[in-house]
Amino acid sequence: MMLLTEGKLEGLSTRDRVDWKVQALKKGETWLLVIDCKSPRVSSDASLLELAASSLAVLRCQRWVERVIIGMRVCPFTQSVSVAATGLSKVGIAPGPIGYPVCHADHVVHVLSALWNTISDMLSKDPTELSTVLLLTPCFSQDDFPRYAAASRVISNALLSLKAEKNISLVFFHPFYEREAVFPVNDPTHGHLPPENMLRSMLLNFYEIEDVMNFEDNLHQNDFSRRSPMPMINLLRTEQVELAEQLTSGAKVYCANAKRMAQADRTALLRGLASDMAAPQLSQDKDRPF
Repeated sequence: MMLLTEGKLEGLSTRDRVDWKVQALKKGETWLLVIDCKSPRVSSDASLLELAASSLAVLRCQRWVERVIIGMRVCPFTQSVSVAATGLSKVGIAPGPIGYPVCHADHVVHVLSALWNTISDMLSKDPTELSTVLLLTPCFSQDDFPRYAAASRVISNALLSLKAEKNISLVFFHPFYEREAVFPVNDPTHGHLPPENMLRSMLLNFYEIEDVMNFEDNLHQNDFSRRSPMPMINLLRTEQVELAEQLTSGAKVYCANAKRMAQADRTALLRGLASDMAAPQLSQDKDRPF
């Protein structure tokens, strides 16, 4: 049994505070989500459905974080689904919790609103209270990456125009992430992977040319480092990013990930993503199958 999360939740339709607990249980190859909501004012209406949908999104995301971000070492400073900024004590950064807020909006305006609220909440807290955030947007351009890529430009431009990048850096993820569909195709842009032509040059700073030639034909598989079970935006504290650069450069991390993904079995990458995207079944607490 794995406890996913528990705590206080703002009532979604009743506006009261709700004691809640969510458990992810595995029976054979099937994940079941058990929601134990202890408020008599929250029943099987929209509030419970939204709680269930949010909990499913968090579970799917955490399963992906465990498999890709940790398991494939995409981020060298993440070693659990609940704590970030590990291994950075040498540069004065203490580990802190990872937040998983969920926005069910399907329009960029509402996603932007959720983003600003999340940034405000994040910056109001000490990094030891909230180190980083994955803002999950499961209803926003889930099956349309070109639309999502265009929206990411709107989001990034809003951040940059207000010079908020001094405090927060964004990283974009999507189930069908494709760097060649991101504008500008051949130039770097905030929140996205380096373009492939730039990545090839970067690799030669860390690996011998003979080594690079062995996997450069599969560099497009680097997209899998940004393919998540749903659209999401990672909010990082810029100060922490800059301090982490003292231990290992962002370019080195990008190149290590590109090599790792290029050398991975494509079928295994696709199967892993499909597994992450598969939604667990729902079970009410009273119908617990155990």
